[in-house]
Amino acid sequence: MPQAGIHFGKGDWRGVVGEDFTFAKVRLAAAAMARLVRKGQAAPRLLVAHDTRFLSEDFARAAAAVLERGGVHAVLADRPTPTAAVSFAIPRGKFAGGLVLTGGDVSSEYNGVKLLDRQGMPLGPAQVAEIERLAGRLADEGWEAQGDEIPELETTDLSIAYLDRLSELVRFDAMRRNRLSVTYDAMHGSGAGWLDWLLAAKGIPVETLHAERDVLFEGQSPDPLPAQLHRLAHVVRRSGASLGMATDGAGGRFGILDGEGRFLTPNHLLGLLCDYLAESRGWRLGVARSVATSHLIDAVARLHGLPVHRTPVGFDGISRLVAEGRVDLGGDEGAGLAIGGHVPEKDGILACLLVAEMVAERGPVEGQLVALFRCVGAEFWPVRLDVALDEAGRARLATWLKSEPEEFLGRRVVHTDHTDGLELEFEGGSWLLVRPSGTEPLSRIYAEAGSLDQANRLGKETGQWIRNLK
Repeated sequence: MPQAGIHFGKGDWRGVVGEDFTFAKVRLAAAAMARLVRKGQAAPRLLVAHDTRFLSEDFARAAAAVLERGGVHAVLADRPTPTAAVSFAIPRGKFAGGLVLTGGDVSSEYNGVKLLDRQGMPLGPAQVAEIERLAGRLADEGWEAQGDEIPELETTDLSIAYLDRLSELVRFDAMRRNRLSVTYDAMHGSGAGWLDWLLAAKGIPVETLHAERDVLFEGQSPDPLPAQLHRLAHVVRRSGASLGMATDGAGGRFGILDGEGRFLTPNHLLGLLCDYLAESRGWRLGVARSVATSHLIDAVARLHGLPVHRTPVGFDGISRLVAEGRVDLGGDEGAGLAIGGHVPEKDGILACLLVAEMVAERGPVEGQLVALFRCVGAEFWPVRLDVALDEAGRARLATWLKSEPEEFLGRRVVHTDHTDGLELEFEGGSWLLVRPSGTEPLSRIYAEAGSLDQANRLGKETGQWIRNLK
């Protein structure tokens, strides 16, 4: 751990506000970022933005002031801004990178700093290591921000160009033609005033929930999971809306409900979107998915003759493939989606809009899924479970994850993969992925089979096997 106490993991650093996430550390991170970008440009500019969390705008201004004093011109977004809009603006504005104050989808006691490179994607491992090294050295040297006065900062409105780009990517005429209506839950996050504004501007009836700022997020995490969308489900059923949609605190992840208020799994939606967009846009590059994401995407890709790129869990690998222009679509089981030619970051706003377009053109998702399963010749039902382990249990599991079993729980293994943990593909098409959590003392279990009952049984049997592992 760096002496500065700042660890960026995969391009972002989070901490409890007032404990390990403080103004002093945010300033230190900004000073390190300033030193990093000054190595590559004579007069670098950095885009600074923030979400709706407690003190986010003040943290952003403090970071921008340090950048200015460190020889980097800071341009500050003028309102809470989805991270995808920042990612979109960076290369087009020829910025050296971006610094976003956001806690994403975690609970309200946390805040965070997300660092983006000149392409608008999270910093790579080498750059992250250099930021941590620079922050540690500055802390060792006793670095402190000079002066309390924040200089006058340049501000910018990132909404116009970003929303114009969404207008190019999404066929709103299909929504109007088929009289689509939407209920949107902004979850008190950065998507408020962006997704709902664009729908209304395009003539799509939209009712918005939780658009006002609440730094406590009503006591729950701003993460669009089924357990946190009960209010949205109620309003969708009451209003007769065609769809319910939600985005997380940073506007990056998405949640979708059908017209009956039922949650639609991201895995199935990614498969459906892959099929719809490949057909309607004529895509030929291919798709990317994390190893924990449904194999439905692979089946759809085969249907359209598209290559599939598999990445470790997390969005970093997908981001790089999108940035390199190697895929048309990338998605993961955690409700992240990116498409080629847009931004190499999760864009929950775009994901919601593309689902709305797809429903307008093809009808309710349930019917679409039945038709897609019939078309690819199989059904795909994914589940995820977590198993808590003590230190000894985690050590035993780590040893097993390096193995190459030919059989597991009475099922014949036809393929193993160690991209991230251990994935076992079984005769008959079901599969299992076991990997340690990177943040908690848990084992993550992902399973998929031809029915939900079969997938749940495989997951539960695996969990029990792991607990009994000797």
